[in-house]
Amino acid sequence: MRLLEAFRGTAIQLPNRIAMAPMTRGRADDKTGVPHPRTAEYYAQRASAGLIASEGVWVNQTGKSGPGIPGLVTERQAEAWREVTEAVHEKGGRIFVQLWYAGGSAIPA
Repeated sequence: MRLLEAFRGTAIQLPNRIAMAPMTRGRADDKTGVPHPRTAEYYAQRASAGLIASEGVWVNQTGKSGPGIPGLVTERQAEAWREVTEAVHEKGGRIFVQLWYAGGSAIPA
C-alpha cells in the first residue's frame, strides 16, 4: 500500500505518506500565547504520521485569531515549541509549524 510506504524527497524524507492536517487546539495561555505543557504530549502521540502540521501559530502580537491560540514571537513561546518538536522527534516524527496571521479578523494579544 503506497500510503504506508516511505517518501524520499530532496528536502525531506518521511517514514510514510500520511500527513496530519493542522487543527486548532486552543491550548495556549490566553495572555502569553505560550503553548500548554500538554501540547508536547499531544503532538508526540501523533508522531507516527509521516508529517505533522502544527496548529496555526501567530507570528505577530496583532495577528492572534482567538483565545488559546499559541504564538511564536517571544522566547517563552519558542522554548515551549522546542519542547513540542523535541517530543515529536524523540518518537521518530516530523513536524513543522503553520505560521498564521489572522489579518482583519485578528484579536490583538
